[in-house]
Amino acid sequence: KEPEPFTGDKSKYDTWKNEMLIYVDGATLDQTIKYVLSYIRGNKSIDQWKRAFRLANLTAATGQTPAKWNFTSTSAFWDALDKVFHDPNSKRRAFNDLTALTQGNRSAQDFFVEFEQHLGTAGLTTTDPSAIEMILQKVRKDLLRDIYRSEKKPSTYDEWKER
Repeated sequence: KEPEPFTGDKSKYDTWKNEMLIYVDGATLDQTIKYVLSYIRGNKSIDQWKRAFRLANLTAATGQTPAKWNFTSTSAFWDALDKVFHDPNSKRRAFNDLTALTQGNRSAQDFFVEFEQHLGTAGLTTTDPSAIEMILQKVRKDLLRDIYRSEKKPSTYDEWKER
């Protein structure tokens, strides 16, 4: 599946970047830059930014065809984009989303997908003791009752997820 275009909304950058990293996997540096920049579009402001970015980072020496990008690696290219578009509040926002998250009527699988997404963005891992504590607060109470009534109570995140 092709990634959605990125319009400059910082709150959507990290998700878009992850999609693009999958999309351009295996591409050369020049191909990566070309593909990624082709998906940055959608409004006048972002189009102006892209033009300025290209002018600042694409060098054409006399008689040089094609012009060369001023990046030595794809990491350097992504770092340049991160400086502009990475939301400095993404960890805090993800933690707030994690705090507000509940399982509700959805499946455990769907819940854990969203839970782990917010967990990672918040800078936490499944090995953090707080992850299990959050699960105990977020999972449906009827499921918790069933788990507590079973023979073996889960002790790790993966065991809780499996149950």
